Amino acid sequence: MRIQHLSTILAAGCLLTNTGCKSTPASNQRAAQPTAYTEVGPTTQKKARLTETKGAECLLTLKATPPALPELPSEMDIPKLRRLADAWFSLPRTTNFVTTWQNGVPARVAICEVGNATNSRVLVCIHGFFGTHRDWRYIAAALGRGYRLWLIDLPGSGASDPPGLHTPGHEAFHPTAMADRVCQVLESQLAVHPEVSRLVLCGTSYGGMLALRMLSDEGLRQRYGPTLTAVEGLVLFAPADVVITQATETWNSVLTLNGVKVWLGGTTGILPSMLRNSIRSGFCDPSLASGELLNQGQFVLQNGDCRRSTQDLLRYALPWRVWGKRPDWSARHAIEANYQNIRIPCLIVWGDCDETLSIAMGYKLKDQLPDARLVVVPEAMHLLALEKPRTCAALLREFVTHLKDPGLSAAHSVQTLDPGIEEAIRALSEGVEKSNAVADD
Repeated sequence: MRIQHLSTILAAGCLLTNTGCKSTPASNQRAAQPTAYTEVGPTTQKKARLTETKGAECLLTLKATPPALPELPSEMDIPKLRRLADAWFSLPRTTNFVTTWQNGVPARVAICEVGNATNSRVLVCIHGFFGTHRDWRYIAAALGRGYRLWLIDLPGSGASDPPGLHTPGHEAFHPTAMADRVCQVLESQLAVHPEVSRLVLCGTSYGGMLALRMLSDEGLRQRYGPTLTAVEGLVLFAPADVVITQATETWNSVLTLNGVKVWLGGTTGILPSMLRNSIRSGFCDPSLASGELLNQGQFVLQNGDCRRSTQDLLRYALPWRVWGKRPDWSARHAIEANYQNIRIPCLIVWGDCDETLSIAMGYKLKDQLPDARLVVVPEAMHLLALEKPRTCAALLREFVTHLKDPGLSAAHSVQTLDPGIEEAIRALSEGVEKSNAVADD
């Protein structure tokens, strides 16, 4: 469970940062563990008065505000998600760990292995910011038991270890370093599973950036040539790209978050209230916002290691001359030039309502990658794996099926799906999902 849409969590960070509370030195920050919350939500009138209040007075005012938003329902109580959530729990899966190294710093990386353990083709799935392997659960459920997936928790996320935090000059969270660790995981997994001969690399948001780096970076291609040769296809769901030129206010805000601010936000109810509202705004259909996403968002912000790991992922995601203000264009152009190294078929999927990463990035990447095609999903924002899981699963299934035959769309083509495709697929697939659930019972 996680908030893949940056603004979903960052908006809460922005509010907490602007309450007038002073930040504390990193040496005095301690990891705050999840606690119970009193659910409250600010009203318009209260918000207006907050412009004249600061610090503790502001927090007390917010705490006194009556609830304005209802609780988010469990995914098991959301009709469009219930069967997928139930099917996910019925899928066979195991979790194992691979110890990876980068500049002498170890980190155990967790891999959740899901589905048919005898399949020689594996879908390797990498999550994005604020994520865990569970971001892929609905897609895994929609694909069914016939597919085999390795769902990776990036270092500092989910069950994986953080590879060192706030060490001066430390670059463990640079995309190339993170991609190196993922390559090590695949190298180890292929050694343990000699029956696996084909990989399809899947990434969403920041995970898409890592997938691109794994296959394009010259150094990684030299070090992990035999491993990367096994990758026969690339699927990117709204991947982050180097075209981002300035950090937003919310990016800056989240980088100043610390345990004290998060604790105050939880104690007064600011944090859960803001997260509930932001989660809803991350979907074209707000009814898909679940309590599981709220719990994940709270955990990421409250857990010190997870929060600081996410901050470092954000801080080092792109090369800057002046962080957040002036891009390092020479470094970015070098990254783009390496895209020509990716000679395998690539499917790029983007929501036409994405407010986190502009769909213009999808058109740009489609033209820069030698063998890429773009599919535009109507009425979808950045949370594609959570908002349109059946559509994503259908696109994955079609892509994998036609990797080696002429059924794949022409390179650089653009396809816009029908707005009703998710519901149509849902209607067709519910019978199969129900049969699987009954068989497990």
